[in-house]
Amino acid sequence: MNIIIPFLIIFPILMGICNYIISKYTKYLRNIIAVSTAITELAIMIFVCFHVPFTYKFWHFTFKIDGFRAILCTIATFMWTMSLLLSNEYMLRYLKHDRYYLANLITLGAILGVFMSNDFITNFSFFELMSFSALILVIHDEKEETLKAGKIYLIVTIISFVLLLTGLIMIYHELKTVDFSYLSSLNLKQINIKTFIGGLLMILGYSSKAGIFPLQFYLERAHVASLTPTSSLLSGILTKSGLFGIIICVTNIFRYSFAMAVILIVLAILSMLIGAIMALFTLNIKKTFACSSMSQMGFILLGVSFLILLEDKSMAFEGIILYIMNHSIVKLILFTITAIIYLNTHSHNLNEVKGFGHQKYLLMICLIIAMLAICGMPLFGGYYAKSLIHEAIIEYGLSLNGFSFFLNKLIEAIFIITGGLTIAYMTKIFVYVFIKKNNKTLQKSYDTKMKIMNVSSLIPLVISTLVLLIIGFNFIYANNIFDFIKDLFNISNYKLINCFSFSNILGFIYSLIFGLAIYFIFDKFFLNKKDNKINLKYIDKSK
Repeated sequence: MNIIIPFLIIFPILMGICNYIISKYTKYLRNIIAVSTAITELAIMIFVCFHVPFTYKFWHFTFKIDGFRAILCTIATFMWTMSLLLSNEYMLRYLKHDRYYLANLITLGAILGVFMSNDFITNFSFFELMSFSALILVIHDEKEETLKAGKIYLIVTIISFVLLLTGLIMIYHELKTVDFSYLSSLNLKQINIKTFIGGLLMILGYSSKAGIFPLQFYLERAHVASLTPTSSLLSGILTKSGLFGIIICVTNIFRYSFAMAVILIVLAILSMLIGAIMALFTLNIKKTFACSSMSQMGFILLGVSFLILLEDKSMAFEGIILYIMNHSIVKLILFTITAIIYLNTHSHNLNEVKGFGHQKYLLMICLIIAMLAICGMPLFGGYYAKSLIHEAIIEYGLSLNGFSFFLNKLIEAIFIITGGLTIAYMTKIFVYVFIKKNNKTLQKSYDTKMKIMNVSSLIPLVISTLVLLIIGFNFIYANNIFDFIKDLFNISNYKLINCFSFSNILGFIYSLIFGLAIYFIFDKFFLNKKDNKINLKYIDKSK
């Protein structure tokens, strides 16, 4: 079984190289080989999920697949399969397919290496390989705007490299090990300042890929500039590589550090609010979803902070993994829809795509399902994940009083408000694409164009939506998920909570009312102006 780990990492990289060579002689096999590679990886990961845990060591590199890692790797391989299927249609309008598929498969192997790593050196090595191979994907079309975004991405990647390497050296110098298994066995209730700074540098380095404040500024530029199938991977799963690093740092170094919990809460709140506000004000669909990812990563990071604060970590712990699952699939659906819109309209601008979705019911249903999931509607995956993190906030507040209790209530209020902002910017996208109409000439061309996707777009859209609906029923098998992934956090007991309690339902209702109110107020008074005194035009105030 252990040989599966190096195979999962090396196989896509080797197939990427072989595909690059073969495509010089035959273009027909290129897409088939790429998709088949991803499907093979997905099939193996599904098999692995029934045989965890196991480890593998090669030279100084150590790997482990437990339940948590297996879920991350399965999500990654699923997203890669769907993204490569979408690429079959999307890449027809672009050149240099050979390079695209080579970088794509190398990135797949690298991110699996990140998720399966069991020490910081292994994690760091594959994290950097993933970062630089993803850069090739970001700058693929080589337009001026894309190259500018690539430069920013490269600068942030170099900053991340320096932060991670410096932090890794400091951690090794102070603790004499970087192996996750050994670190988790150390008594780190008291850590010295050098260990704290080293760990903080690593968290900041990982936050660059997770889209967490303050290194989030590259995110919307890279996502907007890159090809949409790439954006779905950047937003849906590459952000989780940084999040995985943060979680590993917290669970192995800072599991008793109140100061680190405070820092994470501050970073989480800033990421949640800034990302949501930017998503509300932008007129570019891809930028909206990129800023949304920044905000959603803030929600997850808030849950990570309560892994430190709570004695019973099970609620925050399960909320995190369910949030990761839900967000990844939601972003795959949203960017697939974005790709379909772009292939038909050649635009991501809301003013130009307004009314495109009129009477296109399959597209509308898929967006509604993704929208309800990310907004936290009851019976959808996002609701259960948010409820668990919300319960963690409430439970921690029970042990507080005075000013500390007030701050905890403030965190809860920001959590609910940001949930409302999520509803507002998703409502904006839905109304502009499916409800409002464009000028008569353009709207007529949209209404008469009913065949808007081929099989390579339809399959990832429908399958991803069905998977998201299945995740929405996770409350039925919540205990099974917990038992599968509890080893990483050394948690033995699961606290069953009622996610449909009055406080959680009321929290969603507050978010819903606030979000709809914000949308209608901003849409009427701030986001629109008359174009030639006839048509309403959306204003981009995100710059």
